Amino acid sequence: MAGGAILVTLSIPLFLFIMVNMGIAAEIITPFFSVPKMYSFRGNEIGFSHLNANFVHFLHIFSAQDNGRQNEVISEFGLYYHFSNLFILLGIGESFAYLRRANRNNIEYQGHCIMIIWLACSVLLGLLVDVNFVRINVIHYVLLFYCSYAIYRLFVYFGDGPLCAIAIAYFISAMLFFSTYVGSYTKDVTAGLWENGAKEALEYANEMFPQRRLHVFDLTPSQVFYYEKIPTDIVAEQVAAQKSLGEFYAYHIFSNYIIEGITDDEPVYQIENVYLYSKDNIEVNEKCRDMGLSTIEFEMMRVSFAGQGAE
Repeated sequence: MAGGAILVTLSIPLFLFIMVNMGIAAEIITPFFSVPKMYSFRGNEIGFSHLNANFVHFLHIFSAQDNGRQNEVISEFGLYYHFSNLFILLGIGESFAYLRRANRNNIEYQGHCIMIIWLACSVLLGLLVDVNFVRINVIHYVLLFYCSYAIYRLFVYFGDGPLCAIAIAYFISAMLFFSTYVGSYTKDVTAGLWENGAKEALEYANEMFPQRRLHVFDLTPSQVFYYEKIPTDIVAEQVAAQKSLGEFYAYHIFSNYIIEGITDDEPVYQIENVYLYSKDNIEVNEKCRDMGLSTIEFEMMRVSFAGQGAE
């Protein structure tokens, strides 16, 4: 039980931090120990209103080992390789079996208790928050532990045969993963995350239509600043609208740019505006086509406009 007591003690500062920043307790300021109230706190992301949906999503992404985020996982391989799910479940079952044996025979079992508590806390987080693999990174160590523990128990029960087969399976999977990672995946994720052609599309739109409103879809304000090399102090001076996103501020309107998707407002489609968007954005593409706008493609991006430009 000493391990559990240590775990609870270590968690007290975290619970105090949450209580202070959710307004449950007052800010604590002492010479030796302080719990500050943050200027902005994303506590609204934690709640009990979507327990069922959160838990279903949690089970789905870990059973499929894929959360649809291309920068976090390669779908064909999964987070730990798809066949590892069998070992993880076996490891959890073996851990509970060990606890029963240890309790019966007075064997040390604190390590397994800590891992089960760790797993339970991870599942609780999956209930309270809409998770992805980064947001619930607390669970990865315990799942890898159970996967490894299952393989160890198979070795204990059956000897070297299963261990060699498992080692070969992981080796082949690792080689296939590596070849995909340095090959097609790198190209695909770079194109998807950094929107190949965005720099050229922005340069074209600003050069040809310097006096028009440029509605930008599928790019973040930071990407626009980066590609256009706009100093942030200049941006701050030219901001006309922004939105607070937790502790972040997302610029919606600055200079001649309107970054769509920052607010819940519907985009305004007018023939005198210029529209920059991903070629995969079917809705914007159809709107621009319906208005009779001309379109030029720059790899992953498109620019739609009326007239000849360079006005």
